[in-house]
Amino acid sequence: MSKNPDANIPMKGVHDLYDFRETGMRSVDDFGIVGASIDAARIAGNKGTVYGRLGNFISEPALKYGLETPGGVEEITIGLAKQLKDADRYRMDAADWAVSFDEITAQGDNLVVELFDPSASVDDIKRLLGPEIKTNEFGVETLTEEGYSSALRSISNMVGEYSGMDVARAQAYTATSMAGQIADLSEGARINRGSISVDVAKEKIRDNLAFLQQLVGSTKYYATQKRGLLAMGERIKNFGKSPEQIAQSIRESYPQALRSIQSESDKFTESWEWLQENRPDILDSFLELYELSDGKINTITKMNEDILNSFVRWRPIIDGNPDAPNILAQAVRSNYYNSLLSSGATGAKALYGNLSGLIAEPVSYFGGAILRQDLKSLQRGWMAYSAIFDTQKKAIPYAGNLFMKASQNPNSVKGQTRLDLVIKQETKLDQYRYIAQQEALRGNHGFKFLVDQYEQQLAMASDPVFRLVPNLFTGFDGWTGATLANAQARFRAMDELDRLGEAVTPARLKELADVEYNKMFDNNGIVVDQAVKYSNADIALNLDTGLNKQLDGLLKYVPGLTPFLTFPTTMANMVRVADDYLPAPLRSFQRDVNDLAYTSVQSFMKNPELMDDILSKRGHKISQMDETAKLNTLIDLKNRTLGKKAIGTFVTTLAIGSVIKDKLFGDGLLSVTGDGSVDRQLNRARMKNSAFKTRSAIGPDGVRFEYDELLGPGLSNWVAAVANIADNFDMLGESATEHFFEKASFILAASLTDQAGISALRPLVELFSGNKQEMTRFVAGQINSLGPLGGARNELGRILDGGLKELNNDIIEHIANRNQVAGVFDSSNRLPTVISPVSGEAPNKYNMLQRIYNTYSPLKVHPSMTKEEQFLYEIEYDVSSAFRTRNGVDLEADERAELSSIMGKDGAFRKDIARIMKIAESRNTVKELRGARRLPNLISSEQLPIGKYDQIHMMLAEAQKQAEEAAFYKLDFTRRSEIEQRIMLKKLNDERAELGIIPTNRY
Repeated sequence: MSKNPDANIPMKGVHDLYDFRETGMRSVDDFGIVGASIDAARIAGNKGTVYGRLGNFISEPALKYGLETPGGVEEITIGLAKQLKDADRYRMDAADWAVSFDEITAQGDNLVVELFDPSASVDDIKRLLGPEIKTNEFGVETLTEEGYSSALRSISNMVGEYSGMDVARAQAYTATSMAGQIADLSEGARINRGSISVDVAKEKIRDNLAFLQQLVGSTKYYATQKRGLLAMGERIKNFGKSPEQIAQSIRESYPQALRSIQSESDKFTESWEWLQENRPDILDSFLELYELSDGKINTITKMNEDILNSFVRWRPIIDGNPDAPNILAQAVRSNYYNSLLSSGATGAKALYGNLSGLIAEPVSYFGGAILRQDLKSLQRGWMAYSAIFDTQKKAIPYAGNLFMKASQNPNSVKGQTRLDLVIKQETKLDQYRYIAQQEALRGNHGFKFLVDQYEQQLAMASDPVFRLVPNLFTGFDGWTGATLANAQARFRAMDELDRLGEAVTPARLKELADVEYNKMFDNNGIVVDQAVKYSNADIALNLDTGLNKQLDGLLKYVPGLTPFLTFPTTMANMVRVADDYLPAPLRSFQRDVNDLAYTSVQSFMKNPELMDDILSKRGHKISQMDETAKLNTLIDLKNRTLGKKAIGTFVTTLAIGSVIKDKLFGDGLLSVTGDGSVDRQLNRARMKNSAFKTRSAIGPDGVRFEYDELLGPGLSNWVAAVANIADNFDMLGESATEHFFEKASFILAASLTDQAGISALRPLVELFSGNKQEMTRFVAGQINSLGPLGGARNELGRILDGGLKELNNDIIEHIANRNQVAGVFDSSNRLPTVISPVSGEAPNKYNMLQRIYNTYSPLKVHPSMTKEEQFLYEIEYDVSSAFRTRNGVDLEADERAELSSIMGKDGAFRKDIARIMKIAESRNTVKELRGARRLPNLISSEQLPIGKYDQIHMMLAEAQKQAEEAAFYKLDFTRRSEIEQRIMLKKLNDERAELGIIPTNRY
């Protein structure tokens, strides 16, 4: 009665003025939360229940108390944790089913995961909620970090008797029970629409939602704060804090956080009541959304703010609420990815990557078997991998089928799509559309406009033309998966014949292998075998690793990094694959790879748990395998692991030998290049003004062959790493020990660059270093990719109009550089081609057929550098300074190109380089300077500047200056006059500035 200030207004439960349909309530079920925990285990195991729900164990008065009292929800769940704890170990037995306490606990843990973080594992959540105990230097176990129960101590001292998981299980059962009631009551309200009982149902839904909102708000607050110890994104937020400081901060701020959560819950209740009174049609749409949730905690708790977060709150840089992303931004991002990947060369690189992985599979297997001198493995490998025609008869149609499915509906093959390229679709779009239409009828068209924009962006993202290359990825991965599936089926067939004691014959092997192969697919013809999917993801750089989860976590909180970490799964797998091919005897950072490589078969036989762990991680169903099958499969994995290490060791040794040979004898034959010099300016000069190519090997007559795509990411990165070390720690300009950190950072980053060009970490470095030209180029690339077919437009332009282009440092020209096809058909918009001031020719232009070949071929071929270009490369002279400015005035792009052409065709500079080269040879300049930089001398650049040593750089600079002057006076009179006029205006402005006069002339 105290809740009702007006005694003239009747109250339910007090006055008898209400129909029974208006006073219904949900009573507490038998056995309370203990019974609900059994319900959860029964539902998970499908034991005596069909589409079941957890029972209710919170009475109406308790529910109201929790809603109206700050911290009341936590008090109730702590009391429920006590009930669970007092029940101790319990089970339930029926005539045809039984539930053990271990099953109950396991399902409780699963519900805790769904409540706190569905993307985590049970072990992750236990670490999140539990205290951390470490052994100190004296061998004593000490508490270094307090857990969840400690954080709740500010609510109730009773919580100290329970572990964090005890309380979390009670909360998870409560949330699951509430969410199930919300979904079912919403369905009932829809079915009984028009009945007077609906208002009571809506009131109950409102209270349950508010209770659930407070409960989940509390758990999310703790998880978000504590996860700073575990996730990269939140680590940034807690930077500089010790675990103890984070725990103390959580405990002290918990009461205030709960008050804020209570306030948000009150606002939600007010909004609900307003909708019920003023816009019941919109409220009915929300009820349908709750019904669609089917009682899933995460869906219901995020639904209340979904519309604002999905359409209105645009968080492009920092996202404080990553659990509710802006779906408009996701749709735009899907189109951005499609545009970025739209070039045919990207599809070709994906095909070559999968093909090289498939070739490496049997090669590494046989290599490992030979190293182990295992004849049986060689026989098994031959029987599995030799059926090429049978394999391709199955693989090629499957690839075509997957490509067609992906083209018609990308999400129909979502499980086969690369993780970075999955289109995220909003399941609640129908309800959003209805709400938008209702608002539009009232004259409010804003929300409908946003929904329409989302649907249009989504349609474009799914269009088979715009999504051609990502769909090709899916088809290629399907081909790879089916090929691996057939080989895996033959291995399993041999295991089955081994179990049956039968001899292996081709006919019998194919018979059993076909049976195994068919088991690997579902009713829709999609590969579902986890072992095959693991191997396929391994080759396609699509494994869901711990590192890519960390990167995903970072990008959720800092979406502004997406242009720099565009494809986190691929990037993380680049690191993993390089580690797979880590040369022996170096140890891998992947524990299971070390176990497979360095643990003997006998040791595995003595430790079956380790064997089971490795097999299950790779998707093998150990419950369906006997001991012989397990051992055979483990040996197969061991062979491939050892084979990869052997290949990595062999190729890296060859690269080291090639580099040492080149450094000692300097003939250049078969020498390799990496990613160039740590000196960015010198690197750009080499790339722009000569035929220098990164990641290439030099063949006869100096012809260069790119090895990057040919070797694949694992091997090519190790070869590049060797070359990068040689190039940057054996420079003429400085000793090996100078700028050690910068060199090491460059080598590490460059050696892990993705060969498909989809890693963009370098622009981030350039951004922070203040490189305006690189920043402009990067921004232009991002803008260009926001339009459709950005990669295809860039590729077509480079094929039709070869060579690098001279650009002024503005965004418009950089965008034009990515759309050179426009200049092919409109000469007035054609960008000038870079001309070498040494040769007078356009480096890297080639003819049309050669450009097409180098665009799509895995073995790209480039002409040799001239003797003069090679000399400038060795002496580390930067010729790119030519015609940047004249007398302090910047020259335009077309002026620079024309002057470079005149200077190169004149030939005077080239003759001077040849003359200076002979002087350097006669003085033995290069050899002497290299000896001074190397051990044991290590003479620094300060003691011995390369710009002054033997006057070689000084003579080159003087020759360049004279050639530039001569070229300038050979320039067309009109163009030369324009430059001279700008020089005169600058001089006039400088004079006026000295006199205190504001310059008015622009030059």
